[in-house]
Amino acid sequence: MMKILLENWNNYLNEELLIESHEEAINSVINKSAKLAKGWFWSNHKDYYEFVEALGSKGLTWKTIGEAIYSLLLRNLIPTDITDKQQQIALLWNYRQFVEGNFPADTNEYMSGVVYESLKRFKERLDNYNRESQSFDPTREYMAQNYGRMFGAMFGFVYGRGINPKLNSHAMTTFRNTQKSALIERFFQFNRFIQEGKKDLNSVSNYKELYDLIEEARPLYKAWQEKQEQGDADKGKEVLLDDQNWQVIAIHNKGAACELGKPTEWCTAAPGLNYFKQYYKPDDPLFYILNKSNGEIYQFHFGTGQFMDKNHSEVSDEVEGPIMKVLAKVIPPNYTVAYRFVSAFI
Repeated sequence: MMKILLENWNNYLNEELLIESHEEAINSVINKSAKLAKGWFWSNHKDYYEFVEALGSKGLTWKTIGEAIYSLLLRNLIPTDITDKQQQIALLWNYRQFVEGNFPADTNEYMSGVVYESLKRFKERLDNYNRESQSFDPTREYMAQNYGRMFGAMFGFVYGRGINPKLNSHAMTTFRNTQKSALIERFFQFNRFIQEGKKDLNSVSNYKELYDLIEEARPLYKAWQEKQEQGDADKGKEVLLDDQNWQVIAIHNKGAACELGKPTEWCTAAPGLNYFKQYYKPDDPLFYILNKSNGEIYQFHFGTGQFMDKNHSEVSDEVEGPIMKVLAKVIPPNYTVAYRFVSAFI
């Protein structure tokens, strides 16, 4: 048995070597998740295994389930502002964490608490509807053609509600928030300061070790960041407002982003890295906001909908609202994306 497991794992790692893009990694994870679900139901709930097999021609397939696992469990853990290669590495690493049971809820708990419960509720709803509908009607015909979509909606409902108490724990909530995605982003941002032997994400065992490596590298990164001089910073600053309460600056080059972002953890403020280019467009710049009443600073980018505090965490609605009202008064029409967004606050 152990020999078979080792052979399967080696085959999995060999397959990974052939993957060359984030898109290929997504397809691989979806297919592997489908096989995982199929095998789990065959071993644990053969009646539901047969149920899915019977509905394959109507849009509910094992791949549908694999897509749901990827979309709700893994996709949000992958930062959008790292490179395609880094996204590929991060996705495959996260999938291995899931398979190896390194999430707060292990693989079996997730399969039984989310996938099985979703399928069970979908089947119950379908059985009830079939009992109540004795004749043809358009709604029933729609259902017969959209089983995959219906299951996807039910899957999202069960996952969001945390039907299994273990999945509804604080640990699961923490797992699902943006902190895990931020750790991945920090790993690549701080990489030159990560200890030797751990610079490759695949050498990191789990999220706990990832967190420890980042915290160890953080002061080294911050000290290096402070020493970087940005000779063209002034050319990249367009001051839109500077009064007794607020300062708002449109950022137009990497030098300005690095200088203004020195007290922060914004990836766009990382000297030597290319994050700024992934965000900036002449009509969609980044905006630096200083609240002079409390010294808090923020960076808003409307094209990606990222409104961040100095710790690179999403600001709350209570913080975002007043800032939007300030920006609505000063953002010119030529910054089309931001101007359209803040117009609602005028």
